[in-house]
Amino acid sequence: MRPSVRRLGFPRAWLNTSVPHSQAVNRRLGIKVLSSETEMRTIGDETNKPDFSDVQGGVQSTAPDAPTAKADFSNVQSQVSSTADEATSYTVAAGDNLTAIAKHFYGNANQWKTIFDANRHQLADPDRIKVGQILKIPSKP
Repeated sequence: MRPSVRRLGFPRAWLNTSVPHSQAVNRRLGIKVLSSETEMRTIGDETNKPDFSDVQGGVQSTAPDAPTAKADFSNVQSQVSSTADEATSYTVAAGDNLTAIAKHFYGNANQWKTIFDANRHQLADPDRIKVGQILKIPSKP
C-alpha cells in the first residue's frame, strides 16, 4: 500500500502513524467517515444556500384605493358589418354551362373558373353541371 500512496503524492509522514493507513489519509484529507445512518442523512441534506424560511413579504401602494362601484356599460351598443359582397345564387336551367353563366353575370365568358372555384364542393367537373343545381355566384372579380 505504501508505494501506491507514494505514487499519489501523499507526504511520507502520513504513512508513519499508529492509526491504520486509510484512517490517517482520511484525516489528513478532511474526509469524515460516517458512523451512522443519521449522519449520512444529515450530510446529504446540507446545502450552502441561505435560509429564507423566516422571510415575510408584503405590498404597499401610494395610489388611492380603487372605487368599489362597477363600471356602467348599459348604454353600450354594438354593430357588425362586412365589407364583403354577398354572393348571388343561380339555379341551373336546361342548356346552361359555366361559360354562359359567367357571360350573364360578369359580361365575360372567361370568368367561368371563378364560378367553378366557388362551387367545388358540389362540382367535380366544370362540364357536368346539372339542371336544378343551385350555384353560388361570387361578386365580380
